[in-house]
Amino acid sequence: PDCRQAERLLSRHSIDYNKISVEKSERGKKFYNEVGGGDLPMLHASGKLIKGFNKESYAKMLNFELAPHELK
Repeated sequence: PDCRQAERLLSRHSIDYNKISVEKSERGKKFYNEVGGGDLPMLHASGKLIKGFNKESYAKMLNFELAPHELK
């Protein structure tokens, strides 16, 4: 569920992203293990990593503003 929330948030703000499955992709499994596992989804951009879904952290990392209804 959090993965879908992250996808919707990124799409609403016209943020391009690559979705990589940690279950179906060898690349995804390797990355997940390299960063020590943790909560999903993971957002990796500009050498930074966020584990788990957090709207405020995503907005700060990717430099976009959340709409008032997104802050709930």
